[in-house]
Amino acid sequence: MQQFSCTLADPEGLHARPAGKLVSLACSYASVIELHKAEKTANCRRLFALLSLCVRSGEPITFTVEGEDEEAAIAALRAFVLTLS
Repeated sequence: MQQFSCTLADPEGLHARPAGKLVSLACSYASVIELHKAEKTANCRRLFALLSLCVRSGEPITFTVEGEDEEAAIAALRAFVLTLS
C-alpha cells in the first residue's frame, strides 16, 4: 500500500468536474484508490462518495492506493492533484 498527502489548491474545492475526472482516473487502474479527509473515507471510483467528503480549498487530504499497479496509480494521482490549481 502506498499513500500521499496533499492540500487541495483548487479555489472551488473538489467539485463535480474534477471529481468526475478523478473517478475516470481511478477506474483506469486495477488498484483500490481511496481518498481520506479527516475521519471520512471515499472510494475514488464512486462520484457521490467523493462529493460527500465536501473537500474545500486548502484542506488536507490523503490518497491511499493498494494493488498491483499502485506505483503507476500514485504517480498519476500526484500529477492529477497538480492540475487542480
